[in-house]
Order: sequence, then C-alpha cells, then structure tokens
Amino acid sequence: MNYSDAIQALIDTQEVADVLKRGSTAGYEVRSLQTILYELGFATELNWATYRADGDYGGGTTRAVTALIGKNGLSGDGTQVDDAIGRRIVDLYEVKGDLKLLDAAFAAGKAEDLYSREHGDTAHVSGLQRMLHIAGYDEALNWASLGALGMYGDSTALAVKSFGSDVGEPNDGSFLSNALARKLEARVKEKFGDKLELSASTGSSQRRSGPDVTVQKVSGRTYAMDEYFRVRLRSYKLGYFNAGGEQVKLFANVYKEDLKADGMTDSTLRVILPVSENEGALDAINTWDNSFLSFGMQQWTMGAEGNKGELPALLKKIKTDFPDAFQQYYGKHGIDVIDSETNRVYGYVSLNGTPIKSSSSKTQFRKAEWAFRFWRAGLDPRIKLVELKHAMDRLYRFYHTDSYKVLNKFYVDQLITSEYGVALILDQHVNRPAYVRTDLGKALNNLGMANQDPSRWTTADETKLITAYLKIRRMTDPGPRAAVTQKYVTNGTLSAERNSFQLTEGTRDLNAGFLPAGTSHEDYAGEHLEMGSEHAVPREDETPAEKKQHFLARMWRFLLGK
Repeated sequence: MNYSDAIQALIDTQEVADVLKRGSTAGYEVRSLQTILYELGFATELNWATYRADGDYGGGTTRAVTALIGKNGLSGDGTQVDDAIGRRIVDLYEVKGDLKLLDAAFAAGKAEDLYSREHGDTAHVSGLQRMLHIAGYDEALNWASLGALGMYGDSTALAVKSFGSDVGEPNDGSFLSNALARKLEARVKEKFGDKLELSASTGSSQRRSGPDVTVQKVSGRTYAMDEYFRVRLRSYKLGYFNAGGEQVKLFANVYKEDLKADGMTDSTLRVILPVSENEGALDAINTWDNSFLSFGMQQWTMGAEGNKGELPALLKKIKTDFPDAFQQYYGKHGIDVIDSETNRVYGYVSLNGTPIKSSSSKTQFRKAEWAFRFWRAGLDPRIKLVELKHAMDRLYRFYHTDSYKVLNKFYVDQLITSEYGVALILDQHVNRPAYVRTDLGKALNNLGMANQDPSRWTTADETKLITAYLKIRRMTDPGPRAAVTQKYVTNGTLSAERNSFQLTEGTRDLNAGFLPAGTSHEDYAGEHLEMGSEHAVPREDETPAEKKQHFLARMWRFLLGK
C-alpha cells in the first residue's frame, strides 16, 4: 500500500476537494499528500527538514501544491487539491517509478529495445505511455480511452512520432531512440519539483539506515518522527498521549465497501460513531495510565499489572488479516502475539520472544518510541479496517450472551433493540463493562417492568427503559457522553425506533449462541466483568498537581472534539 492510494480513494469517492484543503482535519490524507509532494521533489516548499509530513495543510503544503500547479499548467491557488490536481499528483507519483525504469534501461544499454513496438514489454511500454501523457500527448495516445495499456500500438507510435517532431528528433514512432528518450525524460522531469531524487543511493535509503524513530525536544515540547511522518506527543505522568486526528466517520465514508465486505452493516457503523467520538480517534495513543499503553478508537490496552489486555486481541486480528501490515508496524520491532493465550477479546504479547505479562515488562511501552509506532500504525487504512472490526466484535460480547443476562432472565438484545439504545449500551461497555447488566436490571426494577414480556414492547416502552437507565448509568462522564449519543439521534444519524438496530444483514433477531461465522464461544471466553478503561478515571489519591494535569489533558481532548 502506498500513499497515492489514499489520494486515489478520495478521487474515486469524489471527496478529494472536500478533504484536501487548507485547514483540513483529515490527518492521514494530508500526510499522504505531503509525503507524495516530498517524493515529487517539493521538499523546499514543504520545509520538509523541519516538519516532515505533519498533517497540517498550512503554508508549506499550499506552497508545494502551488508549485506543482505551476509546473503542470493547472489552475488553482494551492489551498485546495481538486480532482484535476489530485489526478496529476497520482500520475506523477507513478511516473517517478517509470523514470527510474528508464534510467535502468539506459544503464543496461537496452532503452531502444525495451521502448519499441517490436521488443517492448508491458512494464516499459506502459511507462512510456504514462510519460507521454505527462508530457502532454494525450490526443495522440487516445489517453481518455486507452490509458497506459502497455501495448505498443498505433496510438503510442503516433505519440512518439509527434513528440520527436516537436523536439527536433525525427522518428517514425516505432521505437524511442536514446536521444529522444533523453528529451522525453527532461520534459517529464520539468513537471516535478526541484528536489526530485531518483538515485537509489540517495534520499530515503540513507534515512532508513538510522533509527526508525527519532525523538526531539523543542522548546519544552516532545516530537517523534520517522523518515516521513512527524507528530507531537504530550507528556503526562510517566508517559505520553496524543488524542489523534483520524476520525471514524471520514474513514468509513471512503472505505464503506471494504467495511461491508467484512460484515459491518450500516446500522452497526452508525452505532459505533458516537462511541468513537467519546473514546478517541483511530490513531489515539496513551502511555501514561496504569494499563501502560492504550491505542485506537476504543483505547484498547495492554492490561493493568499482569492482566491480559484487549490490545493483543486487536493485534492478533491484524496479524491474521494483514500479516504484511503486522510485520511493518509490530513484527519488525519484535512484537508478536502469544496465540495460545489470546482470543478475540483478551490476550498477551511478547517482545523479542519474551512474554509481556508483568508490570515491569509492560513499563517499557511507556516510551515515546512505542507511542509513535502505535500512533503511526493508526494512520494506515489496513489497521483502521481492523479497528472497526474489533469495535464491532465487542457487540457480540454482550448483546446476546449468558454472562450479560439482565436479572438472569433477559438477554440485552431482548430489551434494547434501537440503534440509539445499543449505542448507549456499547458506550458503557467500552468504559465500564461490569455495570451494563446491573444498571439495566436496576432500571427495569425501578420501573416495575421486570416481569413484562419485552417481545411485546413498543418504542415508547424501550424509551422509558432507556430514560430510567440513563439516570443511573455508572461510567465516566455519563451525562456528557449520553449527550454526544443523543446528538446523533437529533441529527438523524441514529434511530430511536425499536427494532432499528441490525447487527447482521437482513435480520435483527439473534438466536441463542449467535456468533460470527467461523467463531465459537471459546473465542470470546475470559470476559473480565470489572472496571473497564482504567485510563478514563483518575486515581482517588491523586495529588492536586496531578489532578490539574489530568484536567488539562482531558480539556485538550475536549477542545479537539475527542
């Protein structure tokens, strides 16, 4: 997966102009744009040495886009990437590889054979077609209809002949002579930035020889960066945190079909949205609390003390679904999942072959380097897809299971069947799972509804139960969190109608023992019915200074809408 995929996805969904613009909050997409612009040679305009890809579409990104627009004869002031600019950026990113291929052909003395009607192969001919497209020969190429097919036909021959005539190198179009190839190379390079690098011995390969993460202290602030991305990490207690910027809603809009292919219904996604707004962004990271490292949209943890955590279960899903991504972000740093002790709910990891099962072994994950690595992984669309699947999996843990039977007689899915109600229960389960069944049971008793048959309930009956439940719901900030969920009802995203929630396509009803295909009860065994996300609640014995710092951290998250 390369960075142009993020730009292409926005083009495909016709969202590029709305997302890639000055002041955008779409962190990964903006960082992908900045990284591509750097690779295309616009390092000076970006002030790359200082900022890297920081996700801020500000002055540097505007200057880089403006420079690209000018070099490619496009329109715009640099404050926005429209469809035409986006397509040219993606094309240039691909053509950079074609230029490297051309250089290799020159070095081998085979350019005239490889770029010819008689001997050309698909890779070289399609590269020739893309370079001629960038040079402005779309009409001769019949680019709109044919694109870069990789077949050296009449259109390619006409484009080569036309280019030769225009630059004073007559050619019958049957092959690309060395002299003509050099002129085409020069013409194409004019469309790139002044810092374009093609040599394999310079640039990124040199940067990779150093540490994978560099931590800097600048004016009392902590920054971490790799060869491309840079982020500020806020210091707190013994570790760091960053609320992240990758919002579930934007990602879900762009990758909706991928999520559906993984079994996520529109209804489930709607239920997850307010919970993710309360909990955190897809790239949220925290290494300061008593669970040592918490990550993602539901702040999955390594587990307090020697306990199992939910984060290893997420990593196990990543390892299964995207082994290349697991290796890229975790495996190459020595992390692995202890498969025999990790199911879909909880587990352990190992580091360089050593099991991580104690406070002392988990403490090393408080470091800025680990905070950066997990934050960086949270920007990758593959990791985000698994996060959404992991969040969806939580519903199977309480919606129709014996361990969450209310008053030992009702499954949760018999009582709460509206999207609004399920979102509220899910929000509590993320924060305080032990209280879900007891709080629902108390609400039923308070209303005198404990002996009713919920299959006969109307929306009004369920609303009555929800109202009573909200008055006693035990969790962190119950009122403000409920207000966030209510907002989604008010704006029409969530339905408060009974039977509106659909966990699976085509039906809402869950029969006893219902689980995702290919799973069993053992996959969900070991649910800890105790306090949930420890990081969400300060210790009762905090000092006044610690309380102030905790308040400032939470206020910062609130101001960013996290």
